[in-house]
Amino acid sequence: MLPILAYAERDFQLRKQITLKGDIAVIGNTQMSCSPADNGAASSNTTSTGGYDAGQDGIAGGGHDDDATVNNGAAIPVGTCTATLAGIQPGGSVRQNNLFNYMHFLNVDTGAVAATGATITNSSTANLALTATSTVKAAYLYWGASLSAGDATTKGRPRDQVLFKTPANASYQQVTATTVDEATITALNAPNSTPNPTTSTTLCDGGDGYGVGAVDNGTLGTYPVYQSVADVTSLVAAGGSGTYGVANLAGLDVRDSETAVKTRNTLHSNCYAGWALVVIYEDTTNVTDFRSLNVFDGLLLLLSNQTKSTTLSGFQTPATGTFNVITGSLVYEGDANITGDSMKVVTNALTTELGNDDNKTTAGGGPNIFNGSNTRQTLGQAATSTTSYTTRNPSDANMLGFDIDTINVPTASTVFGNGTTSFDLEFATTGDVISPAMFFINLPTEVADLVLAKAVSPATVALGETVTFTITVSNNGTRTATGVVMRDPQDDGDSLTQLANPHSVLPAGFLLNEVTTSQGTCTVKDSTGTTLHTAQASHTGLTTNNENTMVDCALGSIAAGGSVTITMKGTVNNTFLNGGQSRAYTNVASAQANQGVPLQASGQTAAVTGENVLVAGRVWNDTNHDRVLDDTETVRDGWTVRILDPNTGAVLGTKVTDSDGRYSFRETDISGFVSGTQYRIQFLSPTGSTLSKAVSGSNAGNTTTNVGSILLPLPSNGNIIEQNLPLDPSGIVYNALTGTPVAGATVTMSGPPGFDANAHLAPGQQGQVTGTDGFYRFDINQFAGAPAGIYTIAVTPPNGYTFVSTLIPPSGTLDVPSALVVDPFLVVTNASPNINGTTTYYLSFLFDGNDTNVVQNHIPLDPLATASTPILIAKTTPKETVVKGELVPYTITAYNVDTTVYNTMAIVDTVPPGFKYVSGSATLDGVASEPVIDGRTLTWSPVNFALSESHTITMMLVVGSGVDLGKYVNSVQVNDATGSRVSNIATATVLLVADAVMDCSDIIGTVFDDANGNAYQDEGERGLPGVRVVTVNGLLITTDQYGRYHVACADIPQIDRGSNFILKVDERTLPTGFRMTSENPRVVRTTRGKLVKANFAASLMKIVRVQLDSRAFQDNSPELLPRWVEQGLPTVVERLLEQGQLGLLRLVYWGNGEDADLVDDRVDWVADQMEKLWGEEEGRPPLTIEREIRAQDPAEEAQQ
Repeated sequence: MLPILAYAERDFQLRKQITLKGDIAVIGNTQMSCSPADNGAASSNTTSTGGYDAGQDGIAGGGHDDDATVNNGAAIPVGTCTATLAGIQPGGSVRQNNLFNYMHFLNVDTGAVAATGATITNSSTANLALTATSTVKAAYLYWGASLSAGDATTKGRPRDQVLFKTPANASYQQVTATTVDEATITALNAPNSTPNPTTSTTLCDGGDGYGVGAVDNGTLGTYPVYQSVADVTSLVAAGGSGTYGVANLAGLDVRDSETAVKTRNTLHSNCYAGWALVVIYEDTTNVTDFRSLNVFDGLLLLLSNQTKSTTLSGFQTPATGTFNVITGSLVYEGDANITGDSMKVVTNALTTELGNDDNKTTAGGGPNIFNGSNTRQTLGQAATSTTSYTTRNPSDANMLGFDIDTINVPTASTVFGNGTTSFDLEFATTGDVISPAMFFINLPTEVADLVLAKAVSPATVALGETVTFTITVSNNGTRTATGVVMRDPQDDGDSLTQLANPHSVLPAGFLLNEVTTSQGTCTVKDSTGTTLHTAQASHTGLTTNNENTMVDCALGSIAAGGSVTITMKGTVNNTFLNGGQSRAYTNVASAQANQGVPLQASGQTAAVTGENVLVAGRVWNDTNHDRVLDDTETVRDGWTVRILDPNTGAVLGTKVTDSDGRYSFRETDISGFVSGTQYRIQFLSPTGSTLSKAVSGSNAGNTTTNVGSILLPLPSNGNIIEQNLPLDPSGIVYNALTGTPVAGATVTMSGPPGFDANAHLAPGQQGQVTGTDGFYRFDINQFAGAPAGIYTIAVTPPNGYTFVSTLIPPSGTLDVPSALVVDPFLVVTNASPNINGTTTYYLSFLFDGNDTNVVQNHIPLDPLATASTPILIAKTTPKETVVKGELVPYTITAYNVDTTVYNTMAIVDTVPPGFKYVSGSATLDGVASEPVIDGRTLTWSPVNFALSESHTITMMLVVGSGVDLGKYVNSVQVNDATGSRVSNIATATVLLVADAVMDCSDIIGTVFDDANGNAYQDEGERGLPGVRVVTVNGLLITTDQYGRYHVACADIPQIDRGSNFILKVDERTLPTGFRMTSENPRVVRTTRGKLVKANFAASLMKIVRVQLDSRAFQDNSPELLPRWVEQGLPTVVERLLEQGQLGLLRLVYWGNGEDADLVDDRVDWVADQMEKLWGEEEGRPPLTIEREIRAQDPAEEAQQ
């Protein structure tokens, strides 16, 4: 929580952090400047006559009573102000605000008015330039000057209020700060009892410049400066690009001193005032990567020769690789002619100075970063040059005591390091007074990126038909998305934590029947958010409370690259049509996650059209032969559906299935339609064949269902649906070597005596030509008198193939089993050909009159030989996966497809590494035949090939115990007597997998909230969900909702001694503020066949930073002075206990040339004392202590 009011320096704290595709823009301007015509000499002017000052800062004019005693020797030459405003490099005539005795408020917007009616007393402007595709996400206005709280009240100039004008408003609006910080400056000198006009003063205090509490020749006086911060997001979002102005900024300028009653002379120095607008914006068009945009602010004060650090945290740099960063700062009171200012990034290993060409004494010279400049760099630029920001009024290069810089940090991994979650920002000055106030950093980050995809099938449905919405929520980011929810339909009033009420619901007439999710649970609710069906992973068979509903799914965490699929099924009734013949409805879903800042993927739509039809249905590949369209089955487009006159066969209407495999007819689609008349629905493949038996799903008056057609009456407005064609082909014609379907093959059937193809086969089946899918089908109509006996399939192959295959020869005649035993009969289990698996098929079938359907009888065709491969060879194995020690059978078939005899050939088989031939297992054409073994080569020779002759070899290999896991390829070829290859090379591949019981070692564990810090999961210590655990081989595991994880077969340990296995928690995925309390990474010992458990502990820690230097210690002793032991250390303990959580103590020692061993002893002594104090009370969790030793002393004397 940032303080509303702070009367002391405040370390930088995180003001805002947003992760998005965008950037940070900073504009601003000084509100005060010197005057070219007022050069510091004695003057009787009642107001400055310079080019900027209009004398309207609310201070009454009057005689400059102090001018008469100003030392004319200190006068600045005429023209110096003009020269100074133009330059930010030191030297020459460039000066700073403490050398200009007449620093005045500016008022450039003289014609402006305030909405409050207040008089505009000071003002300046600056332009904000955003692209047209930018969206403002956050904006903060900073302003500061020299003014105490007391003087603010007395003079009526509230420090927490300012006037702000945007491009959207013609008048200034009053804004009020949410934070006001104050820091006190100590005067450089004490006053003399005898007036001395040469005595320099340093404070802009509205008086004589010596500050409050000054004592002659003694005590130094003080006076504060302040900074205020206001959230102006809504104003800037409405204003967009254009000119912004700030007016009536509360502060003091020289005229306050001139009109004050003073007893001493003064030079009226060190007045300043200015403002900055920090804008975080999103621009997905021009920014392609997610960026972590962080704004920090506070108020520090550095006097001459001081160094101060502030720790910035709450972000994380990329874990690996190089990356670019852009940073920026706002600092008050920096002067161009006082050099030695620096800003450094300090990590554990690196210290790097930030800056650019305009922030040095000379190009390539020493540091002078806070020089009153307003310069910019761009992300990723190669050079160190800058661009001055001049689209402001006034637009002088030197803003005299007010500094805004944007600094590019190329190859930032060498500055900030990889995986860095905090660093120290170190400010230093050798002769200036500076007041750092704001710092931003734009860096790449690992983010969750939700993407929502939605599909509908079919896109057009008849009343009563099932429509399926499929919603896929994917995380395309680089880190786990947590707390993911999906809502359908979306409502504009939804948020992550609250549903709109009333809420959008699915339309009336849409009856939700089923909701399933692959992860998490879904709840069905009504428009008020009332639960109709409680949360579960699957809702099926919904028949009540399923209309006017919404679906609310809690999906948990989605890992990077992961996705969750939600399926919603429903039907539409007449209400859905709203009295029309059809109605289109667009469904919109929304997915969100909570990553501290919500992520949202919404606006994804799927449109469905409901229609009133005469008849409708679908065509699909019925791979499981259940006649029901399943989600995994492929729908078929391009099939012709015709309405026929059953008496004449005349075609009365034609449709073609769409991309959803759907067709529909209305009355107007059928020529001469007569309600209630019987019609035949005929299905034809793209090549004109009837390849399957149609199904009348609704049985709406169906009288007969023949192959490829349905006969039924069609009444007007009958809305008959589910008149389908589930494709159930007899098989696929395919390439014997590659397994790919063959198009253009003509398939015919012959039968026993009495068989008539025209009468006993479905229309179009005899002589059917395969399409690109290779499908063929025959339906023997036993009811039409098809005779019992043997039926034979023949294939006329297209060019380039031969039939019958000799590489994969057919089996004998299949005695088709009865339909009472099995229906259908699957020749092989796979719906597609698998040349590495079982390749059984038949060309002859014995039917006896009541037999079942035969499917998945895939027919291979051999590709023709070429001049270089007159012999074709194939190799198969029924095994796809094997384990060590398993026997693997192989079959080799070689066939002479040439017109020449080939003698004295050799069949040469190459065994995979680690496999071994089983002696005595080989046969050649059924006769035992041992090969000649030469290493991994098995050779059978001589083998003679007569015309059209084939040879078959069977053999067995055994997998060796020392073989590594992976794919192993066995190849075979035929060589001639010279050793030249005369065949193709055939291969058979098996995958060697681990034995899940004997080889594998599983790892389980929990990542938990270690509340007491003992690194053990005690009762009540909850698991941490969504945390990523990684392995050295790149495996990423995300903990479940209970913090658990499980790595199945995580390792295959060494068989004789086991292995080490390393796991590490990706600390970037821990909840914000959590740190590991157990070892990370962890090394566990794995043994084959045994389970290993590895837990990880993390806890939320409070960081307390203690800075030490020699002044706190006894001389030449490691021990602290007694007062720090008695008061300081107990105070640290109290700070550690404030939040009631684990504490992390960071000890920072600032050395100043002391002996290194003494410094180490001092830090160790303090750490030891803290551990003792911490341990005095039992039950406290362990205290974590970090040590850091710095080479510089941050606490020099203030008087320099």
